[in-house]
Amino acid sequence: MGKRGPARTPTALLKLHGSHRATSREGKEPKPKAAKPRPSVKLSAVERRVFNTVCGLVESMGLQAATDGNALARYSKNLVRYNSACEFIEKHGESYPVYDRHKDGTKTIRIMKRFPESSLRNELETTLLRLEQQFGLTPAARASLETDKPKEQDGQAKRFFG
Repeated sequence: MGKRGPARTPTALLKLHGSHRATSREGKEPKPKAAKPRPSVKLSAVERRVFNTVCGLVESMGLQAATDGNALARYSKNLVRYNSACEFIEKHGESYPVYDRHKDGTKTIRIMKRFPESSLRNELETTLLRLEQQFGLTPAARASLETDKPKEQDGQAKRFFG
């Protein structure tokens, strides 16, 4: 029997939310190293640029971990495929007609069919949204995150550390 209910929210995110549940879980959850992840799959040049961009975004929120490489690589690959499908749809549209040819040489539209890229785009949108929510890359996912802003250093401390 599989796991039931929604996936658990990581403790780091619970702390950012200010939840009391974070303290009860502390020490029970693995803590991956906070470093730039490396994907274990081969990425094209475009996918690598997307990967590096997304890593920078996740790092700026303080949520980056070395273990996130494969999830971010999957996100990068899917985003490139999504963009490709969108370009195809912009050029050719979402559907095409299938004609019936008559004996007199005329043809009439029998049915309109969707291009496979149209269905692919819709599937990828769902997948990308789910991954974006997991990494806090959507406004709704960020709405309840709280981070400590760095305090302004006074004159003497600023001279040494600023």
